[in-house]
Amino acid sequence: MKGKYDITKQLQTQAKQGKVVAQYQLALAYEKGDGVPKDNKAAFDWMKKAASGGFGQAMCQLGVFFMKGIGTEIIDTTAVYYFNQAAQKDIPEGNYYMGLCYERGFGVSASLDTALMFYERAAKEGFNEAIVAINRLSAIGKLEKLESHIALLRMDEVKSRVSMTEEELGIYNILSLEAKEYS
Repeated sequence: MKGKYDITKQLQTQAKQGKVVAQYQLALAYEKGDGVPKDNKAAFDWMKKAASGGFGQAMCQLGVFFMKGIGTEIIDTTAVYYFNQAAQKDIPEGNYYMGLCYERGFGVSASLDTALMFYERAAKEGFNEAIVAINRLSAIGKLEKLESHIALLRMDEVKSRVSMTEEELGIYNILSLEAKEYS
C-alpha cells in the first residue's frame, strides 16, 4: 500500500502545480477511493480544474459528474456543455455522451438523428459503447433506415469487448427481446 500512497502523493504535488493530467488522475483517485479516502467533492474539484485547463478527457468526465451528481448537483445543461467541449476535442466518450443526451433529451431537445450522428463519430473511433447504442436503437426499431457505414457487430462479440454492467446488459437484452416480439 505504501507504493500506492507514494504515487498519490506525487499526483497531489503535480496537481497542485497545475498539471492537468495529474489533476485528472487525482480526481479519479478521489472518486474511487484509490490511494486516498473516497471523496466525491474533492474528485469534482480536481476534475473541474483539469477541465478548466483544457484536458478533453477531464471535460467529458466532468460532464459525467454533472449528469450523475457526483460531488455536485445534477445539472443537465452543464453536463451537455462539458460533453460538447470534449466532443469538439474529438474525445470519443464526449461524442458518445452527446449521443446519449440527444437520445434521451437530457439537457437538449431529443433527436435520434443527432444522437446517431454523435454515436457514429464515437463508433468510428472504436468506442464500443457507441456501437452498442447504435445496435440498441436498431434493435428496438428506432432507426427505420440505418444509413451508417459502420459495421454493426453481433452483441455477443460486443459484450466481450465492452465494459457494461450487468444492469446495462440486462436492459439491452430486454430491449432486444421486445424488438424481436414486434418484428
